[in-house]
Amino acid sequence: MPAPPSPPSSSHLVRELGEWFPPAVAAWVAGALEADEYEELPAGLRAQVAQRLTRSRAVHGCLECRTLSLWIFVRGLSHCRACGEPLTRGAVSRAVVRPREGDPASRARLLDATPPVASWLTAPLRLPRPVAPGADTVFVAPRRAEVALASEVPEAEVERAAVERLRQAIDELEASPVDGQLRARLSKDPGAKQLREALGAPSTPRIAEGSRHVARGRFEEALEAFSEAIRENPHHPQPWTKRGIVRARTGDLAGAVQDYSEALGVDDVYLPAWANRASAEFHRGNLEATVHDASRALELAPSLAQAWLFRGIARARLGEARAAEEDLFQFLELSPYSPYVRLIRNTLREVDARLARSA
Repeated sequence: MPAPPSPPSSSHLVRELGEWFPPAVAAWVAGALEADEYEELPAGLRAQVAQRLTRSRAVHGCLECRTLSLWIFVRGLSHCRACGEPLTRGAVSRAVVRPREGDPASRARLLDATPPVASWLTAPLRLPRPVAPGADTVFVAPRRAEVALASEVPEAEVERAAVERLRQAIDELEASPVDGQLRARLSKDPGAKQLREALGAPSTPRIAEGSRHVARGRFEEALEAFSEAIRENPHHPQPWTKRGIVRARTGDLAGAVQDYSEALGVDDVYLPAWANRASAEFHRGNLEATVHDASRALELAPSLAQAWLFRGIARARLGEARAAEEDLFQFLELSPYSPYVRLIRNTLREVDARLARSA
């Protein structure tokens, strides 16, 4: 076996850890790692490090001993520093799965696959072998069963940490020197085009008439036109969805949800109906329904930023901190300068207030 590379320098570690923690905390963790004093750090902080490892874009895990390694993450090692087994991808007996890598559908297929592609998350736990020569000073994170789920960390602490990471990310985005043209482009929802295209066809005379009325703000006339289009063709989801959108714009959210449901009764994979019903349920305060409908929309259009936003905020209000954080970071990646970022800030303040009341 080739000699393992030397561990990265403290400055390198500080930069890597700085993606997750404030600079002072990153330096503290890096110093503990280099001094082989990681286990002396507070249990809550160690749990947060392990938690971020399991959700990082670059984390590696060994299927032989089922160990996560921060050094593997930082350096992309070819062999497990705990048991010495090669970390080859695509082998029959072991593979490296990188959480959040690639599009959601491909990632789901990889995680659900049977051999020849195995998943670190579903692989059987095997007893660790002796540590590889020269690895005595290398930090290996505690096993997933012990800390990755962070079951010993109070939920309130998990929520506070998630709130702080999201708030810091938004602050950094707003402070970044991005010119106005680029900022405008990055404020758009990359999934909106797919949504418009799905809603745009077919265009019958009644549908076209209703759309013209909407453009001119004549919502009563638009409702009449779309209702006539439904009478002409009740077996297509488009006129139901178009009328639902007008009802939502005029404040009739219950009527809008009813129309979207009618559309889905005609076609249960009609993206505009799922996306717009998620929006209506969100604004009605029906959090569980929002999560359900937004999830269905994201199965059809993973780049639909607004669905990530609504689902993330709903999950945050439901107290599902980990899932909410993932959703809201995904929204920020897709549409970092969206005007809807303010909704995230408002939600973070709501979570702060709830945690303060329960303290």
